Amino acid sequence: MLVGSGLLSSVFKEYRGDEHVVIFASGVSDSSQTDEKEFLREQALLEKTIGENLEKKFVYFSSCALVDDTNFEIPYYLHKKRMELIIQSLAPSYLIIRLPQVFGEIKEHVTLINFLCMKVLKDEVFEVWAGASRYVIHIDDVLILVKSFIENELDHKIINAANTYRYSLFELIEYIEKKVDRKARFKILDKDDSYELEFSFLQDYIEKNNLKFSFGKSYFFEKLKVH
Repeated sequence: MLVGSGLLSSVFKEYRGDEHVVIFASGVSDSSQTDEKEFLREQALLEKTIGENLEKKFVYFSSCALVDDTNFEIPYYLHKKRMELIIQSLAPSYLIIRLPQVFGEIKEHVTLINFLCMKVLKDEVFEVWAGASRYVIHIDDVLILVKSFIENELDHKIINAANTYRYSLFELIEYIEKKVDRKARFKILDKDDSYELEFSFLQDYIEKNNLKFSFGKSYFFEKLKVH
């Protein structure tokens, strides 16, 4: 079963008729969202979906940023944490996949990689926080990992699914500049926004299951496609 119609759901179409798994790829995706009605709408759909599919494994996409407690001051991340707790309380079988910045086809969108690419392509000025850094993962690799987790019957786990290298925003911008052969125009603000993830479980899992990932510093540049 597949719930949702956005970027994540687009690569999980094969689960639409699955009788054993619910891929919940619906709800609030904009971390700047503050409307409580939107959060409650997702919560209601989530609780309804779990209640009607108790015999299925419930797969939910959360955020890697929850590792940093200071983010709970932001409504979006507080909402994500609340969804995780509800799933742990209600779902007999579940996987919570915490994601970083997910990228795929570049288009007009509020997500960071899309935002940066479009600003560079349009030669528009934007602001960059000097102390900000981000983890990333390509949407196709999200599918590969989640499929493997499901096939290997992982259960009752919260997993950080991300490339293991943490990029400064300046590195991300530099790689985008190289891809599109244009220079970015931005103003630097003296602000911080960074967190650090622990990857021992993911690294051990990838090795034990012989999964082929080119994780590391070069990952973003190799995976980024800008048309």
